[in-house]
Formats: sequence, structure tokens, C-alpha cells
Amino acid sequence: VLGMRLVLFFEEESGNWKCLEDVCPHRCAPLSEGRVVVSRSDEGEDNNCGPVKTCLQCAYHGWEFDGGGSCLKIPQRGGDHASENEKRT
Repeated sequence: VLGMRLVLFFEEESGNWKCLEDVCPHRCAPLSEGRVVVSRSDEGEDNNCGPVKTCLQCAYHGWEFDGGGSCLKIPQRGGDHASENEKRT
């Protein structure tokens, strides 16, 4: 942990604090300059049926990361989910 830049955020659905490395893998922007967003998955019969997920959104391009560090959303792709190759843990 010494020498590493970290960012913390509160994950509402688990009630726990989450810690990620303070860098977006896309353009190396600091995630600490982003914001915490609560989004709903598009899974289910309509957009209001999917599970709620607390994510850390990168300020640079809006990529969203869950508490485990997986990239869940890339707005530039037009869909709500990142491909399996773009998810990181």
C-alpha cells in the first residue's frame, strides 16, 4: 500500500467501503477525480428491473467500475456493459 495511489468509495448495496487503485486503465486518469454513481443494469424485462450497482465513474470518459475493479460501462460503445476483455479485477 505504501507508494500506491488509492481511491475509496462506499458501495451502497453491500454497505462496505471499496478500495481501488487510483488510475483508470483507459487513459491513466485518476479515478479520484471522478464521481460515485448508482446505476441500474439493463437486464430484465425493462430498464427498471435490473440490479442496482454502485460504481466509480472516471471523469475523463465516463467508464464505470464496480467495487471489485471490473469495468461495467463504457458509454462510447453505446451499450451499458463492457465486453469480457475490458473487465478487470
